[in-house]
Amino acid sequence: MSTLVQAKQLELELWHDCYLSERKKTGFVATLEMPGGFQRYWGLNDIQKMLTHAESKHESDMYLSLNAFKYGSRKETALKQIRNIGLDLDIYKMGATLAEATDEVQALVLDRILPEPNLVIGSGRGLQLIYGIEGGASPQMVWMSRYITAQYTMKLGFLGADTQTTDPTRVLRFPNTINQKNQVRATVDIWNNIEYELSTLYSYCTPVEKIKKSRRKKKREVVTLPPAKGLVDLYSLNTKKKDDLELLVTLRSGQMVGYRNTCLYTYCFTIALIVKEQKSTIVFARQLNEKFNEPLLIKEVQETAKSAHKDASTFFKAFSDNKYTMYGLARDLIKPEKASTIIRKLDITSEERQQMRFLIDDVIRQNRNTELVREKRREAGVKSRTEYEANERAKTQSKVDLLHEAIETNPTASIRKLAEITGFSKSVVQRLKSQL
Repeated sequence: MSTLVQAKQLELELWHDCYLSERKKTGFVATLEMPGGFQRYWGLNDIQKMLTHAESKHESDMYLSLNAFKYGSRKETALKQIRNIGLDLDIYKMGATLAEATDEVQALVLDRILPEPNLVIGSGRGLQLIYGIEGGASPQMVWMSRYITAQYTMKLGFLGADTQTTDPTRVLRFPNTINQKNQVRATVDIWNNIEYELSTLYSYCTPVEKIKKSRRKKKREVVTLPPAKGLVDLYSLNTKKKDDLELLVTLRSGQMVGYRNTCLYTYCFTIALIVKEQKSTIVFARQLNEKFNEPLLIKEVQETAKSAHKDASTFFKAFSDNKYTMYGLARDLIKPEKASTIIRKLDITSEERQQMRFLIDDVIRQNRNTELVREKRREAGVKSRTEYEANERAKTQSKVDLLHEAIETNPTASIRKLAEITGFSKSVVQRLKSQL
């Protein structure tokens, strides 16, 4: 097959090819309708139904998941395929118009700071950039999708990029639906009709092995994935910790007095290991601080972010020199805090922990692991204990009924004769007869 034909097959023809196509058919995408919070799930054969349904919802805010899941669940544990990297720019907060924002994005693309988005969605008040992943990616690469999202977000901070939207389960505005806040219809444009390999999107990021980019301009190269396991594990845990700290502030409605400094330092240390740059760490810190009911002074936020970034950089250098393992690191080195330490420092309640993924206790962790094992067994066709026992009772009753019928027909038959009639062994006939 020629290269020309191969390239043609990879082209996007319609915007929803980024979400559902012959190359992306594992699992289901989800739509979310607000304010009711009603979710629906759509497979490859449901594209037209999904579009028709969205068009009929004139009085609801409609959102669409970036990725695909098992039917009926949008939890990260139900993730089936990573399909898109999505950025949400709150340009209205920065006083920028849609035209001004798109001009800025184009400038970043021309300067090779960002790749060209596949889709650009005008969400009514903001701007959303969608990077389609060719053929989708395995859920095992979710840490990489989070990393790419965080890296792109920091580059778009001046356009109001939301720093708290790296979760692969999130949803963005459904194109061509009405934004109920200002009654503006969301628009969608295909900027680039060739989707990306995940490694190509990663090539625009600071490599996870480095704490910051070199000042010298170098030709971008596609890197080999994945990096060292210890590095991937560290990053995966940090992204979960980041999400949990943001969730904690949300659950408490911003009421963090008495915990603000501790929470902010822990958050900044975590962010610094993700975005690698002091300036970007400050951007993330300021956005979290804005969610406090009683925010800290900007000067305090900046000093906390700088201090945390310095400590994180020192740790990361020692960690990389130690071949990406925690064992053997100096005792006096400031390291990422354990879940139990953060729970104690921030007085995270049991109810709050139930909604988190990293900041949990051993009981919650064990319960989730048990449920996960059960789900995998059910998917593999293994029946639950209750189903198994019910099935065995049904089998036994069937045998009892058969023996009862044989006895009624042959009331004087011996055990041996009944065994011949029913096909059971003599011991089974004796056991079943006792039940009669």
